[in-house]
Amino acid sequence: MASTFKLLSLTLFLALVFKAYGECALSKIGVRQYKTSGYAHGMEVYKVNVTNNCECTQSQVQFNCTGFQTNLSVDPAIFSDDCLLIQGGPLYPSKSVIFYYAWNPKFTFTPISAQTSCS
Repeated sequence: MASTFKLLSLTLFLALVFKAYGECALSKIGVRQYKTSGYAHGMEVYKVNVTNNCECTQSQVQFNCTGFQTNLSVDPAIFSDDCLLIQGGPLYPSKSVIFYYAWNPKFTFTPISAQTSCS
């Protein structure tokens, strides 16, 4: 009976460890913005650097961008109109994606969803 309890406890512990390792909080998606020296149609140009600070790959990274506007074309393969990063493709650990936009004031990009995959 004691060994069954130990086995169940170990199984539960390992399941919790693997579950925690396999998921990343949205806070692990880092967003940094820098004002460049450029202007587009009278608006300041910002460089946005999105980094995966998780030890696992993240995909389907989507942002809340209600009210987002830009006077500068953003490559939809990098950041689409529905606020999806790299067409939902993988953003590997410690890797970044960069895009630019032009508007005033600076917009706050907040991640709202992502899928985590650990190999």
